[in-house]
Amino acid sequence: MSMTSWEGTKRSELNQIAALVTEYHRRSLKGAGDFRVRLVRVFAGDRSFTVTVSYLEPVSFLMEPITDRIIQSLKLSDTRPSSASPNQKGSAGGSAMSALFEETWVVTLLLSFLATWGVGLAPPMLVRYVFARRPIAKALAIVIVCGFWIFNTLLFSILSGRSSGHGALVLVALVSYAILRRSHKLQFASLPQ
Repeated sequence: MSMTSWEGTKRSELNQIAALVTEYHRRSLKGAGDFRVRLVRVFAGDRSFTVTVSYLEPVSFLMEPITDRIIQSLKLSDTRPSSASPNQKGSAGGSAMSALFEETWVVTLLLSFLATWGVGLAPPMLVRYVFARRPIAKALAIVIVCGFWIFNTLLFSILSGRSSGHGALVLVALVSYAILRRSHKLQFASLPQ
């Protein structure tokens, strides 16, 4: 594994938990491309742990918000040692890792995908197929797409509490433009008589 850049280590507060976040970029072990890797070291006495999150950089528009949410979801229900079994879910003695992965990454990915694409594409589809019922002119389509992009960016920034990492909304805007400009006529090949 070859490291391409080192971003260093920064102190961070995650839900009133002291943590050190180390970030670096490395080459992929298989294939081409670089990975962004973040190591989050949480200090909690004998319950200290490190969470590693990484993703292939070409899919950062999709993975950055998900991995940021995973990091921001770190919580410790009780920092005092407990004699309760670590397998008891929801107890004060439950492990920090079980609390972290109660919500699986598959569910998070699915919800993020549905929210981004569902909320992003519903308005252009309504404009094109319900209200206008015909292809929209280029200039008007660009104005509509820019308006929806600004609205979606503001909406997702408010919901996620951050203003970056909305690369997927650019793709939503491009698909929205295609929807608004799409002709409703279907082209059928002529069949021999």
